[in-house]
Amino acid sequence: KLELMSSSSSSSSSFSHLEHLWACGMLYSKTCPALARQYVRQMRTRARDSATCIALSLERQFCQHCSTIFLPGENCRVRLLALN
Repeated sequence: KLELMSSSSSSSSSFSHLEHLWACGMLYSKTCPALARQYVRQMRTRARDSATCIALSLERQFCQHCSTIFLPGENCRVRLLALN
């Protein structure tokens, strides 16, 4: 599920378009990473243009520089820290 913090100027159609771009990016993240990066780039550009902030929990799921979606065990590491 896409989490966005929208401003008052954004419409529901732009939100649904952002949601669709994220879903397409997730769908192609394993089979065609270049296409998935393009979808995430488009989502980020649309969000910026419509003054919609992407939630921090969602921003942590892709690289801020190259827009690659993180896939634990395939292109990123997940480290667990012990709580003392």
